[in-house]
Amino acid sequence: MSKRVSGRSAQRALVEISGLQVGYATRSGVVGAVEGVDLTVAPGEVVALVGESGSGKSTTAHAVIGLLPGSARIGAGSIRFAGQELVGLREKELDAVRGRRIGFVPQDPGVSLNPVKRIGEQVAETLRAHGLATRAEAAEEALRVLERAGLPDPELRARQYPHELSGGMKQRVLIGIALSCGPELVIADEPTSALDVTVQRRILDHLEERTRTTGTAVLLITHDLAVAADRADRVVVLRHGRVVEQGPAAQVLVDPREEYTKTLIAAAPTLTSPRLRPEREPVGEPVLQVDGLRKQFPETLAVDDVSFAVRPGETYGLIGESGSGKSTVARLVLRLEDLTAGRIAVRGADVTGLRGRALRELRRRVQLVYQNPYSSLDPRFTVEQAVAQPAKAFGMGDKASRRRQVAELLDRVALPADTIDRRAGELSGGQRQRVAIARALILEPEIVVLDEPVSALDVSVQDQILRLLVDLQTERGLAYLFISHDFAVVRQIADTVGVLRAGRLVEQGPAERVLHRPEHPFTRELLDAVPGRRPEGDLTADVTADLAESPGVVS
Repeated sequence: MSKRVSGRSAQRALVEISGLQVGYATRSGVVGAVEGVDLTVAPGEVVALVGESGSGKSTTAHAVIGLLPGSARIGAGSIRFAGQELVGLREKELDAVRGRRIGFVPQDPGVSLNPVKRIGEQVAETLRAHGLATRAEAAEEALRVLERAGLPDPELRARQYPHELSGGMKQRVLIGIALSCGPELVIADEPTSALDVTVQRRILDHLEERTRTTGTAVLLITHDLAVAADRADRVVVLRHGRVVEQGPAAQVLVDPREEYTKTLIAAAPTLTSPRLRPEREPVGEPVLQVDGLRKQFPETLAVDDVSFAVRPGETYGLIGESGSGKSTVARLVLRLEDLTAGRIAVRGADVTGLRGRALRELRRRVQLVYQNPYSSLDPRFTVEQAVAQPAKAFGMGDKASRRRQVAELLDRVALPADTIDRRAGELSGGQRQRVAIARALILEPEIVVLDEPVSALDVSVQDQILRLLVDLQTERGLAYLFISHDFAVVRQIADTVGVLRAGRLVEQGPAERVLHRPEHPFTRELLDAVPGRRPEGDLTADVTADLAESPGVVS
């Protein structure tokens, strides 16, 4: 992508944030989340706000659009939009700005759409609410919105409910809704974290086209530094609610001044960064063997003749676009869905037709770590209850012994001892995912299915989780089925890679061969869409060398 003229940031700003302070009321007092943030966004400019989980990125964005939770308070500062002060506006006044003039793309597509309304109705509702279409016109325009957002077969999608769409499809719907009213500013809070690289490129190309042709500005909150490098004019780096560095993207992400920025960049995986474990030739009899998997749903063939094997201590990386069938394969392997055809074997024993107690026993041997750490833990449970639940269900030990086992697992996944009595809502995304991993391990499984386990995490936490998975695999000889749309993440830990397209496995083989010398045109197309492959060189090339000379920085 060609960079826009950096001089835009010198124009009269569309958004001016100065001295912004935001805190959250807790039982022990007000906890500061944003501590004096200053930033501007000019018309037609893309500004990326980056930083670790808890750095204040989303809080800053939500403050702009007046969507802070009830416990949050703006303590000081100003937010001006097109010359209008937004801090202190009444809800009715904010409603005139939100949606129509400022579009918003939320982070979690799983909870952002109404589950009892069809997709087309939800898009049309936005257009009608802002007086941009009649009921009849809105229905037709909704189809065009879905098509522009990159959804295949928009007529079908308009008739479906959110639960019938993949996570990536739901995110595309939300992006379409945010752009449907032609806003002057789009606030995109991790808008592509759930999207595969080709759809990600299409959506970001669409955002770029909008900024170029209409002057729409974009405030992009992202943990994907490669996306920021490719798409942003300027980058603002936050840490603990403060701006530690900002400037043109090429300067901040290629030649950063601050050690914290260097640490973030060094933690971001690329197709050329060092692997977290050496690639190994899988040996031994497969612990998991799938042959000719096929799953036919009423309206679509989701999986078609998929075959692969995973051996002890091996990581099989399954990659592909959103809707390609990756998660369906995972559900079939876990026997959460019945096969239309095919065979699944664990340690050579056919488990395809297991029912009742035999199927329940299989669940002790094959465990799952879900994609979203925010929705995979029951908010009513303490961490002890959440992790111990599988062991309790199988009648393993008494309460005291299970608590000891949970404490040992929490220590193994590098969580503080006092985490055991906390609840999910008190933990960060990275901490929740560590709890989910501990829960998956309590039954001592042979196979762990990891469905996009780090896609919702910032790069530093992502790096920690991936290293933890490698250590656990080495220690326990676990077999991983690692599902992801992120090629760079898969390359970090996978021994073997399979590429899914429209439910079919079009290519598989050793990770380095598939990711660097692909044989199938579709694999090459996916690799060409990977963000961060800039002409001026690898995003981490000089930064890693700098960090090697900085002993005080933890990578």
